[in-house]
Amino acid sequence: MTQGIGIQAQGEDSIPLRWIDEFKATLGLAIPLVITQVGQIAIQTTDVLMLGRLGETALAASSLDATMGTFLWLFGVGIVTAVAPLPPRPTAHATPGNCAVSCARACGSPSPLEFRSP
Repeated sequence: MTQGIGIQAQGEDSIPLRWIDEFKATLGLAIPLVITQVGQIAIQTTDVLMLGRLGETALAASSLDATMGTFLWLFGVGIVTAVAPLPPRPTAHATPGNCAVSCARACGSPSPLEFRSP
C-alpha cells in the first residue's frame, strides 16, 4: 500500500503518485518563474533608484511611460488574441479577401480592405 494520498494514473504499468512527487514537479516548473520575477523586480528597483536621483519629474515621467506602455501592450495582445482564431474559420471560399474581412470585422472596421494577389 502506498503512503499518503495517491493518484492512480491510467495504464497497466502505472504507479501511484504521492503528493510530494507532485509538489516536486510543480516546484521544478515554478523555480524559473520565481527567478524571472525577482530579476524583473531588481531591474525596476534599479530604474527607480537611478531616476530618483534625477528628480521627481523624471521619476513621474518614467512611471507614466511604464503605465502607458503596459496599457498599449495589453491592448495589442487583446486584439491579436481576438483575431487569431478568426482567419482559419471555415468560410464559403477560402480566399485572401475572406481572411481580410474576418480580421477587419474582428477589429471593428465597418469597411474591410481586401488584399488581392498580384
